Amino acid sequence: MHEFARFLAPDRSALDWLRRHGAFWLVFVSLLGASWRYWSGSWADVLRCIIPLVGFEYLPMTYLLLYGVLPRLLRGQARAFGLGVVGWLAAFLLLRLGLLQSNLVPFIDQAPTLPADRWRHLFDASFMVTNSLVVAAASLKVFRYQYQQEQLNQELAQHTLAAELQLLKAQVQPHFLFNTLNTIYSLTLRQSAQASHAVRQLAGLLRQVTSSADILAVPLTQEIDLLRNYLILEELRYGARLTVDLRVTGKLVGQQLAPLLLLPFLENAFKHGAAAQTGPVRLELHLHATATTLHFYLRNTCDPASPALNSQPGGLGLPNVRQRLALLYPGCHRLHLRPTPTHYTVELTLPLEMVPARVTGPVRGKYPRPLLATS
Repeated sequence: MHEFARFLAPDRSALDWLRRHGAFWLVFVSLLGASWRYWSGSWADVLRCIIPLVGFEYLPMTYLLLYGVLPRLLRGQARAFGLGVVGWLAAFLLLRLGLLQSNLVPFIDQAPTLPADRWRHLFDASFMVTNSLVVAAASLKVFRYQYQQEQLNQELAQHTLAAELQLLKAQVQPHFLFNTLNTIYSLTLRQSAQASHAVRQLAGLLRQVTSSADILAVPLTQEIDLLRNYLILEELRYGARLTVDLRVTGKLVGQQLAPLLLLPFLENAFKHGAAAQTGPVRLELHLHATATTLHFYLRNTCDPASPALNSQPGGLGLPNVRQRLALLYPGCHRLHLRPTPTHYTVELTLPLEMVPARVTGPVRGKYPRPLLATS
């Protein structure tokens, strides 16, 4: 299968072209010679007939079709292709008549070991051989062209997907930074001694966020630690007003998912939930992982007068996550958002993959699991 894929791949040099075409003609001439040898009984007569036919008819007619006629069809030039077919047929008839009038091909009186009608039939049969040859060669060229176009389209789609994901992740980072700086700003306004601790915590979070900028997947434990550390920052801001019910269960080690996929949900829970309330704030964050699936549940209290999460002007979190989910987990994830006057609930289910060997070691930017502060 690997060799066949190499046969279909674009030629990297003239030597590749010669090898591929040489193999084709070797197989063709061998099969044709073996079949004619059965009828003639003499390899010498077979070679005397096949060599001029290959040189003066099969080769020119095949390459005239492959490089003169078929490219018009592949480029969508229907009229030029039709004219090319007519020209090809005319050239074929002229070559055939030329061979009939010449002494290049041994038949009739030039065939010492076969009756005249036997060589005449073999020569006439070469017409069918020519048709079969050009059909086979044209089919291979069209199939190879379509294969290369499909490979090119897949490569372009992968590059487009990578660029789009990179853009979406680039949008998440300043959004995350803006929200976190708001938290630190509120601490400085209160002249809180915890502001310096919050700055250190932010530096660690930024290191963790930027380290995954060019990575398609990160360990699940790393993404959970990111959520834990973000909760520490928010605890510093809201203090005793905030109650967090954090539950992380299941098979966590050896799993991976797309980076920065869960953080926007948590950011929005504080931005549009806790920040809009003056009283107690409660947040429930439950994660459960099986061998193949992650279940993410987030529920936060909100102010009935606060606008819905989806309708925030300039909001980036949810639309961004929706696009990334659609690109990374097409048709295999479930996202349910349930807003009510007093609560907002997010439920996400998506498939998990085993962590490749290259990321089974210590996780970069991993911090000790904190206990949420209550003061």
